[in-house]
Amino acid sequence: MMKQDIAYWGDTATLPISPMVRSFARCAAVKSLATNWEKDDGGQCTRNEIFRQMRRCQVSGDELGERRWRSMYTETKERDVAQLLRRGILLNAFDSLLPIKALWKDFRLGSLHIILHMRIDEEIAHYIRSGIEQPWNEILGGDARLMERTDEPTVKAIQLRAPGISRYDYDFIQDNMAASGKLFSQIREVSKRQGIASRLLRISHRILTIHSLFKDLRYLSPAVEAIRCLVTKKTKKTLRQNLFFHFEKLGSSRSTLQIQISERTYSTYTGNVKSLFNLAIRQLFLLAIRQLAKPARQREHGYSMFIVAGFAQSLGFASDEIRALMKNDPYQTMAQNLLHRALPIQKPADRNNKTQPLATNIRELIKSLSSSAVEDSKPWLTVAGSGAPIRRRCGPEVWRDDEDSDDLKHMFLGKMHLSLAELQRGGEGIISSFYVKQSIYLAFWGPLDRSDQSSASLNTAQETRNAPVYESIPSDTARADNEGLAEQMDDITQTQDIPNDSAPEATTLESHLTSYRQQQVVTFSEKGVTVHETPFLKDEVNAQALRIVDSGKLLSTVQGEYFLWRDCFDMLVGNGTAVVLIKPV
Repeated sequence: MMKQDIAYWGDTATLPISPMVRSFARCAAVKSLATNWEKDDGGQCTRNEIFRQMRRCQVSGDELGERRWRSMYTETKERDVAQLLRRGILLNAFDSLLPIKALWKDFRLGSLHIILHMRIDEEIAHYIRSGIEQPWNEILGGDARLMERTDEPTVKAIQLRAPGISRYDYDFIQDNMAASGKLFSQIREVSKRQGIASRLLRISHRILTIHSLFKDLRYLSPAVEAIRCLVTKKTKKTLRQNLFFHFEKLGSSRSTLQIQISERTYSTYTGNVKSLFNLAIRQLFLLAIRQLAKPARQREHGYSMFIVAGFAQSLGFASDEIRALMKNDPYQTMAQNLLHRALPIQKPADRNNKTQPLATNIRELIKSLSSSAVEDSKPWLTVAGSGAPIRRRCGPEVWRDDEDSDDLKHMFLGKMHLSLAELQRGGEGIISSFYVKQSIYLAFWGPLDRSDQSSASLNTAQETRNAPVYESIPSDTARADNEGLAEQMDDITQTQDIPNDSAPEATTLESHLTSYRQQQVVTFSEKGVTVHETPFLKDEVNAQALRIVDSGKLLSTVQGEYFLWRDCFDMLVGNGTAVVLIKPV
């Protein structure tokens, strides 16, 4: 007799004769338990609280109660529950919420597969522990009696509000706590209510619940699915454990990692394996969110997956899955199709020789059109106007076309870790759409760990092509934007000319540098007037060229040939000149 074929009823175990008998037994159990529940807790039992009651029986050692609650599950839900009970990281996190019954209304077993399938157990556990359990424990002063008396309408009314930031949320909670008493209606002692109100009004982040957890998991789902495609899925490991197994920097005690400042600029970080992996996985998720979190109709999946795989590879992740994705270069396919149509009479071999350079140029052009230089502005914490209403403070609903372009340019590691004091405030205290996205990120990953890190300085690096290269461009703007991140990092190093795909040209380039340094400055001229003079150094010249291009202008040689900003220094060296002309578009 198989264990799963046994249905428990009371103290006896019987083999069900048919599905009809099983169904009848389940209905009888529900009726019996509902009757007992009415006596114990005023008849407030709901279908979504069955797991909580079953788990309370398990924790207290009540085997009979556990069997009775468990008999209320369908076979499908029983399988999901059994799987959850084997996932210790998740189970322990959910156990921390057992004292607050009102939170469990939105624990829907029908949605449990979302949690189980994504396999981001550590991130979900952080969301529950730091985002739900700790704040609610703080609001209620750690008082178990107040936890029991917290009601579901209150949870629904205050979830996702941030009274410590938003003036509207502050006024809503203050009015409903002081005047009408609508919030925490079952807690009537004046001193208790005053204490709750005081602590609640200081909450300076979204008030999270199980409802917001399931919604925010749907927000993350496309990014998680993309990252799961980078490693084997045939494993019982969590996604974090699986990625760590494929992290190539495990063999060294200290190594370097690229820190992405914007789509085209990077810094170099040196640290131990633990800190490198922590930063790498955060950056990988942020890039996947930028590429894939928006609705499918607004993106091209093949291009996005190629970008995600390439970035993962540059961070130090390696797997057969990543290598397979990198073989399907959509830009190369585009270049092949273009050359086939544009040069039909050329031999296939000749066209193939031109495919890769053209693919590289197309990729770089698209990247330059879709990204901007390092932003010198800080993202907004609060804004005027509508801001982010409650319905858009969690889940896929946070995406709005008219705001996303501004938010996405800030969704990089440095700015996602800016403190509230470093964000801009405006309007009447309505929280911004960027703050919502930052809040979701921090709920799952939290602040950076300071335990083994010392003070450091963060410098931007030069724009990359297919993958980042560790070349620094001194930038006060970037240092200011990433000050919060810099304080939490360890030994950021400024590295120049680390060998990459173009390394064979380095010696020739250096020899040119020696002779042309005697000219001291490069002149940027517009309509015959010198508008900039820059030291004849590669980083300085290309940085100035980038600023000019980002202002909406073009770069040209004296002979009238246009070129990309990243080629400015090489053009000067190759042509033996120190003059760059600035042209209108």
